[in-house]
Amino acid sequence: MTTMVTFGALTAYILGHVSVIVDFGIRGGSRKIFVHWISPIIGIVVLGYALISTSELAKIVGVCWLIVGAIIAVVLRLKGRTLETEDVV
Repeated sequence: MTTMVTFGALTAYILGHVSVIVDFGIRGGSRKIFVHWISPIIGIVVLGYALISTSELAKIVGVCWLIVGAIIAVVLRLKGRTLETEDVV
């Protein structure tokens, strides 16, 4: 269980770094090379090494869980729904 949680946390941090590169580096056209390109790439490499070091079972379960989430996201998009949440008051 602990290794699966570790897999999820590492994956989330890696995807966070990827989103910085995409949102600020690519879409935003930021000129802050270190902050929006080099630092996230270093983070991805370090976290990727840690992710590779997790157990095989954690990798299998984690990848399956990511696939399930991706399928749900695609189905919601095809139905015209967004993945955003709204606070209902």
